[in-house]
Amino acid sequence: MRVDPQSVFEEWQRTPTARYSLTLALGEYDDNSLPHTRREAWIEPLIEEHWSTTDAGVHSALQWLLVTRWEKAEVRAKADTNAVIANANWVEDKHAGLMTIVRGPVEFIMGPALGESTKKSQVVHRRRIPRSFAIAAHEVTVAEFKEFFTKYLPSTKVTSKPACAVGTEWYSAALYCNELSRRAGLPPEEFCFEETDGGVRLAPNYLDRTGYRLPTEAEWEFACRAGSSTSRFFGNDPEFLGMFAVFASNRLGPIGQRMPNPLGLFDIYGNAREWCLEPFGEAGATPYKGAVLGGPVLDDAMIPNDQRIPIIDQYMSIRGNPYYDDAIEHFSASRFRATANNNGAELGFRVARTIRDR
Repeated sequence: MRVDPQSVFEEWQRTPTARYSLTLALGEYDDNSLPHTRREAWIEPLIEEHWSTTDAGVHSALQWLLVTRWEKAEVRAKADTNAVIANANWVEDKHAGLMTIVRGPVEFIMGPALGESTKKSQVVHRRRIPRSFAIAAHEVTVAEFKEFFTKYLPSTKVTSKPACAVGTEWYSAALYCNELSRRAGLPPEEFCFEETDGGVRLAPNYLDRTGYRLPTEAEWEFACRAGSSTSRFFGNDPEFLGMFAVFASNRLGPIGQRMPNPLGLFDIYGNAREWCLEPFGEAGATPYKGAVLGGPVLDDAMIPNDQRIPIIDQYMSIRGNPYYDDAIEHFSASRFRATANNNGAELGFRVARTIRDR
């Protein structure tokens, strides 16, 4: 027998540490099981928690419940104020939207779990991210991308809004990040990409700069895993993938309609493949270079300044599987590559930035 939703809400009130999962559970009830009239009494405490919680997973789960499932669009109005909650691991960034903050240094097991594909030089190893960083909760939308690239034509595979901006080259994603940095009023010395006549290249000490950029592979995988060591953040079995991802489909889904992961990220599986920051293997940049099972912890380090070259046709790293892949293909360590000028219909991105601790 299904649990009465009143009991779930009462447990939600009693147990703050379980609010992420209990919030998602409330969203599973249809209008027959939980009519509008019954849930109206719960709206106020849910909205209050949405804007006061320090937990990114709870914040995003409540956004999904209130806005997507219960269609309370007014909940998002406060996002325009660039809301900042003291000690929160999320921020409503007025330029990049909702972002999860990861306070470094952090360590995790990087690479495929037992039984997963070990292609593309993947070796299970301990990885250390020595900095704090923020990563967007959502993939960049068509509307956001078209603000800077007005001639961009959305893919025919895009469905209803908010639509994911796919068919984007790595170059375009890098330039978009620089445009966000300009819009935020950051000085050029904080930009993470240099725009040169020969193309785009990573700026000196790019991971020390606070401009907007793409996530490193390690940052992406850490945020995707959300503390898990299993194939997927919800476990090894892909049975529940449909709750979190668009997959085995002939079209992309609208952004943010499926449940977020425990770190507050939407569509981290499914929908688009996502560009990452650095070359797949050139200049020793592959995150698996030097990785040894049971070996020393590897730092998520930068390409040495004297090895930075304009990125023209190099293979760049990609994370995540697209909307058309079957469930078994979607797991946290999955990685791919494509040349920087590839604008495949499944290629999108989400932004990140380094947080300079004070």
